[in-house]
Amino acid sequence: MVDVNKKSKIVFYIANSGCVGKDLSAPNNGNPGIGGTQFVQLCIAYYLTKDFSGKFEVIVVAQSALGFPPGMTIVEKENAYSALKYSKESGANIFVYRHDDNEHDSIIRQAEASAIKLIAWAHNTPYLALSKMAKSSCLKRFVAVGDEQRDMLRDHPIFSKSEVIYNPLMPGSIEGSSGGHEKIVTYLGAITPYKGFHRLARVWKEIIKSVPDAKLHVIGSGNLYFSNQVLGKWNIAEENYEKKLRRYLSDEKGNILDSVFFEGILGDEKKTLLKKSAVSVANPTGESETFCSCAVEMQACGSPVVSAAEWGLLTTVKNGLGGYLVDNDEQFISRIVELLNDRKQSEKMGVAGREFVISNFHIDSVIKKWVVLLDAIVNETDLPVSNEITRSSYRYKWLREDLRKIKQKHKVLRLIPSLISFRIGLKWLKKSLKHGSKRIFN
Repeated sequence: MVDVNKKSKIVFYIANSGCVGKDLSAPNNGNPGIGGTQFVQLCIAYYLTKDFSGKFEVIVVAQSALGFPPGMTIVEKENAYSALKYSKESGANIFVYRHDDNEHDSIIRQAEASAIKLIAWAHNTPYLALSKMAKSSCLKRFVAVGDEQRDMLRDHPIFSKSEVIYNPLMPGSIEGSSGGHEKIVTYLGAITPYKGFHRLARVWKEIIKSVPDAKLHVIGSGNLYFSNQVLGKWNIAEENYEKKLRRYLSDEKGNILDSVFFEGILGDEKKTLLKKSAVSVANPTGESETFCSCAVEMQACGSPVVSAAEWGLLTTVKNGLGGYLVDNDEQFISRIVELLNDRKQSEKMGVAGREFVISNFHIDSVIKKWVVLLDAIVNETDLPVSNEITRSSYRYKWLREDLRKIKQKHKVLRLIPSLISFRIGLKWLKKSLKHGSKRIFN
């Protein structure tokens, strides 16, 4: 029996070793220039502390205790394993963590030896650990951050523990009209292969052929997630990746094109640039995006987004409303050029995009879903799983749903691996063959 008069103790673990030196004291103002995962973890813990202190005792366990908002309880531990050990010893009810492949087995074993309950907050999908998560009695919920991310798991056992809670849009990220868009394209995000900046770099010279006075501003760096990452000679990305970017963005003398400006990692000041940008670009490949907080930030500042019609961007950008989602480079170039040349269209889409993200991702609605989830787990009440499906044709979601229903009806068929398992196997095989060929021919 749960004591209704006793506050539930919730521990959030944040792996923030790459954020040391950043001022995290005012999350309401928006991301100060850290990884999106760490920022939204902070935001949820902060709002639970601020608005629901009568219901929950919230503790943040982090790798660094520096820079957090006043009034929060912060404990410093080096990793998720030691954070969970502290949580168990302090009598916590729930431990919320982002999965790490290297620590997963030890976390599950430690949790199962105690009464603590786990919530896996899947900012990235932990493919290799999904089956163990599904079987674990202590893991109560698998929280996906986007619709596409969860839908890929429809025929996997973890689906019965899953739900979607979007990443939050903070009030200070919402900006009013700039009074006019300029011929500026702004990229926001880490400068790493998985964040796709190379796609924009590759087509930039084609864009300025059509719009010679266009400017490209790049907000971010190759060391956004890891502050000790060694960068290349332009000081923007890891050398091997930067070498690729230099081929696209250099003039005949090897210098950065006059139309390109690398701004580095920006905090609150990035909003001024986004407000006057006719186009913003968030991860133009869509690869690795379970949600894409950058796309939400851009629209919150009234700048329309052009990106790939892939993964989390299908949730965070409504095609034709707050921007365009494209299928190939030809469309990518065309839509950017269109918005650079049509100021009225750019500003119209900017207004519509701002309204869309406020309606769908504002912290006020997101935090309520977290409260419902935490209450249900603490009180051991039923957690219904929604079977609603959107964009059923995307990456065979309809087939995944049919397989889920068949497995639900016929238990013996549950032995059939999920489609995501085949995908993992193929990726492993390709990687093995690639490394094997290198060993043979080198």
